[in-house]
Amino acid sequence: MANINLLPWRDKRRELKKKEFIQVCFLVLVAVVGVLFAVSQWYSAAQDNQAQRNALLDNEIRQLRLQVNEIRSLREQKQEMIDRMTVIQSLQGDRPMIVHLFDQLARTLPQGVFYNTVKREGNRIQIVGIAESSARISALIRRLEASEWFADPRPTEIKAAPQYGEFASQFSLVVQITKPKQDEEEDS
Repeated sequence: MANINLLPWRDKRRELKKKEFIQVCFLVLVAVVGVLFAVSQWYSAAQDNQAQRNALLDNEIRQLRLQVNEIRSLREQKQEMIDRMTVIQSLQGDRPMIVHLFDQLARTLPQGVFYNTVKREGNRIQIVGIAESSARISALIRRLEASEWFADPRPTEIKAAPQYGEFASQFSLVVQITKPKQDEEEDS
């Protein structure tokens, strides 16, 4: 039998397989690095895209906040204008009432009574005056009670005022303002 030495052939084959293995490993390494680079670029692009979207949303939010503030400002202005219109309308509506009140104050004033000040505070009138006697103050209170424009007259202070006469008194009273029933029915 012939002796065949296969060792050089096996060594060449082993070297060839080793080179193929190194080449495959190198190709796999290059492919892995390429895939990692591609994934890194994809994530970077996704982050940039999200950052742009966030910046766009922040810009939109800023604009919406400005619009909300403007709407609040407009609502406040609207409410102020409504309040002004309400005041003007109430003043327009009260104009005839003021004339009636002054007329009634003059009609209910008995002889011998003088008003020094008349001040209106909401639905109340505060009257400060001088009367020749306490009986005249009582007559004023009765007349105010009888008037359909006034209710519940209450004296708050009565004191002697001898500088105006022997029996003269200085008085202060508060009376409520009411609307006559026929005027309320006409307003309805």
